[in-house]
Amino acid sequence: MDKIPTYKNYKQDFTTKKLDEANMKVSRQLQKATEDYHQAQLDMQTIQKEFIATAKDDESKRKELKDKLIKQNEIVKTKEKAFHQALGNEDIDDLEI
Repeated sequence: MDKIPTYKNYKQDFTTKKLDEANMKVSRQLQKATEDYHQAQLDMQTIQKEFIATAKDDESKRKELKDKLIKQNEIVKTKEKAFHQALGNEDIDDLEI
């Protein structure tokens, strides 16, 4: 049987939660998902820059980079999906700060 919290304990927990949100603390899941998504996008940009910088005459190199772009695009999509899922799981309350 759970013990009913006292007003003092409730107020302290609520204040702590309020301060954490004010300090922009997010869950580890959201932080990791954000970092992974960001890294995947950076990798995609790097491959795109290489593709653009490659001479149009170098068909084999462009095909290789195009295949990398397609694979990286799928990775970005999965990371974006994980990011949105973590964002949806984040506890958001309208608190006055």
